[in-house]
Formats: sequence, structure tokens, C-alpha cells
Amino acid sequence: MSERRRILLLINDKARDNERGLEAVRLLEACGFELVRPKTTSVEDMLGAIRTLAGEVDTIVIGGGDGSISVAAPALLESGRPLGILPLGTANDLARTLDIPLEIDEAVAVIAHGRPRRIDVGFLDGRPFFNAVNIGLGAVVALRHGGAEKKRWGIWNYPRVIWLSWRHRRMRRTRITCDGRRSIGRFLHIAVVNGRYHGGGIPAAFDATIDDGLLHLYGIKAQTLIGFLRLIPSILRGRGTGPELTRMAGLRFRIETSRPSPVTADGEDRGTTPVEVECRSRLLDVLVPR
Repeated sequence: MSERRRILLLINDKARDNERGLEAVRLLEACGFELVRPKTTSVEDMLGAIRTLAGEVDTIVIGGGDGSISVAAPALLESGRPLGILPLGTANDLARTLDIPLEIDEAVAVIAHGRPRRIDVGFLDGRPFFNAVNIGLGAVVALRHGGAEKKRWGIWNYPRVIWLSWRHRRMRRTRITCDGRRSIGRFLHIAVVNGRYHGGGIPAAFDATIDDGLLHLYGIKAQTLIGFLRLIPSILRGRGTGPELTRMAGLRFRIETSRPSPVTADGEDRGTTPVEVECRSRLLDVLVPR
């Protein structure tokens, strides 16, 4: 473990479970790591800490949810250091994709004894993300899924915000271009996924991985609640297509809508359509179980 004795540790104080963050600190110290813990109160502080201190440590460890890891992506990619993940968020989709345990003691064991795995990184209009870009209904859900209700209910807050978002849904005529191929229709929701999971464990595709060099898109055209509910088994299996469910995979996507539609990446607001999304293969080492 000597090659990873010094860690830059960044924990999101607003993460859902602060007690687990404190437990992680104790466990990392018990493993013999020297922890560098700068005070960070903003995204700018976090990015600055990584850029300033990366050269003095062996590993960068981030404790928080997918959003906390995603906003650090620009500095992580510059750092040349492997990333360790303490899954302290709600969905923890990047940890799920990489088979990192959600129990803190087991996640710390991965940081202490795991191996580096080089993963793909998605880029939305030139800005990096790890899990998924959501357009339409999924973006509205992500933007509503916050505040006190998120902290109180965790992942079980999703059904509530999905229902609220469904009641105010908007269909948009959409053109999807993927590596020269096109799909045109009226879509309720589009997800472009870099890893395997997004949205609290929903698979992008049954065979998707975060190092396959591809983005996996699925788009929902259902106009009624019954039609939407009928699609859920196929969505949860990551399989199946049909008149109301479109799937595509490729390196680059351009998505245009008849009127601006909200966009999020890893749960963070990224404006509105049109957007361009691409996959860049194997850019970052992340510590995963052996």
C-alpha cells in the first residue's frame, strides 16, 4: 500500500450521510493513509485544491454523490492521479457501475487494496461527465430531486418527483444524430449514458460498460401514463426497442429539439438543447475491487 500512502480527501459536507463521511476518515487513517484535507466550501475550492495539491499525493478520494464527483472531473482529468470513491450520495451510479461497494468500510477497503481501472469519460458540449446526460423528463426529475426531501428520503424521493414531473411533461419533436445515423420523433425523455447505470441503478443497456468506448442512448416516446408504465420492464432490463422506445449506441450524438428542452449531466443543470455529446475512451484511472 506504500505507493498510495498519501491521499487528497475531499468530502462533500452536504452529502446525504455525514456520519458515514466521518466514519470514512477514521477508517482511512486506520489503514495508515496520511490524509490531506483542505477546507472546501465551493466547486471552485474543490477544483483549486485538486489542481494545487495533486502533485503532492498518490490518490485523490472524493466522498459524495455522483454530482460531487462530476463537478470535479475537469481537475481530475488534469491531475494524472487515480480516483478513489466514497459513495456518500443518493444514487451513487458511478460506484454501482464500477462494482464499488456502497458500504463505507468496504469502499475504504477498495481504496486501500483495489486496482486501477481506466474508464471512459463523456463530454457534453466539451464539458466532462461520468454517468449520463438527461434531456426532457429525466432532466426535470433531476432538477426537482433536491433539497430537504432528497436528504430525507434518499433514492425513494425519485418516485415522488417522477410523478410530479410527469404531470407537467412536455413532448418535443427531436432529431437525434449518431455517427451519421438519424432518428426523428416526438420524445418525452432521452438519456445518453457513458457508464452502465444512471438514475439510481437503471442500466443504459444490458451489455454497457464504462470502458467500451461507446455512449448508449435510449429515448422514450410514450404519450400516456399506461404507455410509459409498459416500458418500465424493458428500461429496467436495459433491453428491447419498439415504437415508443428507441435505442442507439455510438461515439457522438447531436440532439436537437423543436423548442429548448432542459438538460442535466450527472444530475447537474447544463442548460437546454441543442447539445452535442461524445465519448472519449479510457481517460481516467479509478480504484475498483480486485
